[in-house]
Amino acid sequence: MSRCRFRQLSHVLRSVVPLAIVTLVVGCAEPSLEHAEEDLKARPASQVELKITVKSNQIDKAQAGLKLVASQAERREVFFYDTHELALFERGVILRARKKLGAKDDSTVKLRPLTAGEVEKSWFAMDGFKCEVDSVGNKSVESCSLTSPQDSGEIDEVRAGGRAIKKLYAATQELFLADYAETPAWNELEVLGPVAVQAWQLHRSEVASDVNVELWTLPDGARVLEVSTRASVKAATARLAELTALLKKLGLDASGAQETKTKAALTFFTTDPL
Repeated sequence: MSRCRFRQLSHVLRSVVPLAIVTLVVGCAEPSLEHAEEDLKARPASQVELKITVKSNQIDKAQAGLKLVASQAERREVFFYDTHELALFERGVILRARKKLGAKDDSTVKLRPLTAGEVEKSWFAMDGFKCEVDSVGNKSVESCSLTSPQDSGEIDEVRAGGRAIKKLYAATQELFLADYAETPAWNELEVLGPVAVQAWQLHRSEVASDVNVELWTLPDGARVLEVSTRASVKAATARLAELTALLKKLGLDASGAQETKTKAALTFFTTDPL
């Protein structure tokens, strides 16, 4: 099947900020996305998510400049499930669960590379399903994911060893895995986490859309701070320029290597101590 032609959009966005992380979220799709931009304009839910990771030595400065107040953050705990060798991640499979204080917990199956054009149309009618394109630096990868709600306490039961990891994933999620990746050896997976997460939604006059900030803190105190905003396909370049200008105004440097939050977390939990 034909692959989504989103790299042209990513190329335009990278001309503004070469090392921004660009996520194009697709609410639903036809088998071919050759005319992706026109297709997406017709779907109000479809949008571009633009993400920039702040350098670790500038996180305190970013928190002060963005006026991030800990007591006003949405708090989450994020867990991943994989082998110690990251066998799933290396094959493009990400299994994640999130505990959310004051909100519904959830679990997610994410597969990459997987294009919207390769997925049966019926999946797009399912709650929690989406396809997206992630662009990090000069690399782009297409993915699709399925998220399902979890009852309170179930993620903790798995962490404590009283519940099987497999039971965090619904039958539809297992079917999605079987159809487009593989059924994992559930009994070989480890609990990787938690990562403590604080999230804020900010209204900044410099950016026409809301600015979202996530601070991930690993058990050793290492932190990853990501600043993002969402926009329509048409407005994506303008919003990215505004977000970049905001960071520059605060004295923050968004250049340099951009590592995703997921990769940083998985590397931490599977690196053996010296």
